[in-house]
Amino acid sequence: METTKVQNRLLDLQHPQNCRKKKKLICNLNKKCGFGCQIHHVLMCLVAAVALNRTMILVSRPWNYSPNGWETFFLPVTHCQEKSFDMDTLPVMNVSDPLTRSRHKLLLYPFFPDPDPQWLPFALPDDFPGMVHRVHENPSLWWISQGLTYLWRLQPNVSDLIRLQAGKVTPVTPFVGIHVRRTDKIQAEARIYDISEYAKLADKYWDENNITSADQKRVYIASDDPSVIKNFRERYGKNYTVYCNANARKLKRYSEPSLLDLLYDVHFLSKSEHLVCTFSSLICKMAYELKQTSRDEYKSFDSLDHHYWLPGSGGRFYSTTMDNIKDLHFRKGDMLFDVRSLKNGFAVGSNMRTKLNGTFPFHKVEELFYKGNYTLF
Repeated sequence: METTKVQNRLLDLQHPQNCRKKKKLICNLNKKCGFGCQIHHVLMCLVAAVALNRTMILVSRPWNYSPNGWETFFLPVTHCQEKSFDMDTLPVMNVSDPLTRSRHKLLLYPFFPDPDPQWLPFALPDDFPGMVHRVHENPSLWWISQGLTYLWRLQPNVSDLIRLQAGKVTPVTPFVGIHVRRTDKIQAEARIYDISEYAKLADKYWDENNITSADQKRVYIASDDPSVIKNFRERYGKNYTVYCNANARKLKRYSEPSLLDLLYDVHFLSKSEHLVCTFSSLICKMAYELKQTSRDEYKSFDSLDHHYWLPGSGGRFYSTTMDNIKDLHFRKGDMLFDVRSLKNGFAVGSNMRTKLNGTFPFHKVEELFYKGNYTLF
């Protein structure tokens, strides 16, 4: 019921009765980054549109994935249209100047707002907390998942293609989704983890759930490097029942076939009972966010590098899960604050007991969530 309420609220915002009178927030899709980065930028635009009570207009032509833009794969985000405008001359949304911000009918949402707006993750609309606490342990994550779910409304022909693919490869539940990111993320933003490290975390999940036989240890594995999938099958095909995209192959990254393959993978990963991945990848984050829409899947993951986060989501609270982490002199159960990911498997933060600041492996702490560990807008 809560999901329906929020989706209807987004539909009302994006499909006003009078488009001409409604103020708009312009979002440019074609950023110089991959699809995970692009759709999360659009997601932040949508969150800003809710906060500012503006209808979001998505400019998606040209788009590096398709000459026909967003609507090649997804339903329109709004039925409202604006007559021609020059994005180079549009006033840019200014977080520090609410008066100017409210005066203009059209505002351009910047790629990196500065300073961080109060509505960035993990904030909530001010009327949400009481409603969402009934359905999800982490209301702010649930809210982000609702925004992504609104954007993730596929064109009928794309849904048909995914259903066709599902008939070929859908694992019997329960299954573990494994996402192994390679190519552009490696070295620049993340390190390489051997596939054995992913397998160990999958085994941990099965051990915890008393799953012992190979035919019950089901895995859907996805990667932007087809050799990873081949390697995983060769090493673990006798231990697990392995599924993957039947069409997995090396494609030109910015192309319609490449994005369609990516949509396949995100769909299946989001249907898994448990995700094993690196949250330095926005693709895995996307699957994790989509998992939250229909049920509370807050703890349904293991990340090899760091915990779930989004740009602007610093300042949350974490607890250590073991003793003697060198830099901060941790004891198990110490509370950390002002924690920020370094995007390489490590984070910086402050130990509330010792008052020390330092760097630590992100996977050795867990997020503390409680009412109040978010802001309202």
